[in-house]
Amino acid sequence: MGVAYSATLMRSLILAFIYFTTLLSAEVIETDLLIVGGDESGCAAAVQAARLGVKRIVLVNDIDWLGGQFCTQGIGPMDEWTLVNGKRIEFPATGAFAEILERIHTHNRQTYGLAKPGNSWCGSNTIEPKAAAKIFEDWLAPYAAQITILKGWEPMKVLVENGCVVGAEFRQTNATTLTVKAKLTADSTDWGDVIRLSGAAYMAGPDLKSRFDEPSAPESLDPDGEQEMNPISWCPLLRETGKDSTIPKPARYDAHSFTDWQKAPPWGDWDGSGGI
Repeated sequence: MGVAYSATLMRSLILAFIYFTTLLSAEVIETDLLIVGGDESGCAAAVQAARLGVKRIVLVNDIDWLGGQFCTQGIGPMDEWTLVNGKRIEFPATGAFAEILERIHTHNRQTYGLAKPGNSWCGSNTIEPKAAAKIFEDWLAPYAAQITILKGWEPMKVLVENGCVVGAEFRQTNATTLTVKAKLTADSTDWGDVIRLSGAAYMAGPDLKSRFDEPSAPESLDPDGEQEMNPISWCPLLRETGKDSTIPKPARYDAHSFTDWQKAPPWGDWDGSGGI
């Protein structure tokens, strides 16, 4: 028992030494702009800052893919339309969004021969997740001298001095830590990690008119109204592979799972009239 205990103690001491050494060697980076989160808005902020002349930009993402809803969130069909005078139109694309759409259209033309191969009524601008991730990588690539992209880092702590965010601490799965000190920090995480970890007060949803007296703000919250917040959703991606694109029946397929849908489908037919 004494030998076994000594061996266990020795392994524990070695692991503790490795962990302590890792913490001591934790890297500290100083930058002008820290962007936490590599979704579409984070990438757009990095590109625009570089174009405006910001010399040192650090974009930290927790996963490998950049692009947010275009790829990692699986919402390849961007729903960008509204009703004007009772007619359905797409929002005019400008700025960074227009640039990404043009890159998407170029990819689709080269791959499928059509800018909008989905030919859908809603969310006609469609892109496959992996292709979207590469589009965002290529978008940031020309600014490599200004933008440093760090992947696989999860925000663990936000540095606050005199009520101002001055940076953040990150960690990888192997317990390696990273500190980034910045003149300005932008929160582009999916769940508002920087805001939450900073201790700042925050809320989700629309502001009522009584708060800032905005003319278009709602008088009261209506869960079913125009100011609703979209729920979390999952989008399947379907690709036609030839004349017969039907896939084999899955091993766990059970037709009874869809019986209730035939009796009372969980959707309602709507012709788009009458406004939102």
